[in-house]
Amino acid sequence: MKKVTFLIAAHNEEKHIGTVLDNLKNLKKHFPGIEVIVGNDGSSDNTSKIVDKYKFVKHVHLNERKGKHAVINKIIKLAKGDIIIVHDADWIFRVNDPKDFKSMISWFDDPRVGGVAESFPIEYETGIKNDSLAYLGNLYGNFLWIEFLKKKYTKVVDGLRIVDSSKNGFPFLVYIRKILLLVMILKEVWKF
Repeated sequence: MKKVTFLIAAHNEEKHIGTVLDNLKNLKKHFPGIEVIVGNDGSSDNTSKIVDKYKFVKHVHLNERKGKHAVINKIIKLAKGDIIIVHDADWIFRVNDPKDFKSMISWFDDPRVGGVAESFPIEYETGIKNDSLAYLGNLYGNFLWIEFLKKKYTKVVDGLRIVDSSKNGFPFLVYIRKILLLVMILKEVWKF
């Protein structure tokens, strides 16, 4: 299986980060090669102390708050994984059956696949569960947004829905496998 790195940008997440890392620690029992990197974005609470308790986590301290994009750009340079998962600090990447995770990672066995965005089962620490009204509202909003993007920026070629390069500068094709699952097929090699 390809090596997987989870990147987490955290700012004042003392209420959530322990639960998030406990969950990844459990996943690591099944997949010992998983790498977890937390970028602490100038937190003023106990986020750092909590993260430091997890010996399997690479902890990067940013003394000044820069924002999620800056944290991810910094810590991605440390990642050794073949597959990078950007993981929010307030949700749980719950895998009830290790076969599900292995199946998701196997999508990258196709050398044309450059990225995957999916509605993977997550639980927000704020109490929003997959069956809650807030989750369903978010899901519906995402569905409408994807439908808009499909109509505006894609076309069907040989039975596959792809991003229409004439309408944007994206260097990849998008194959819509199911609702809220996008598999990006690279046209050229990207270097980060």
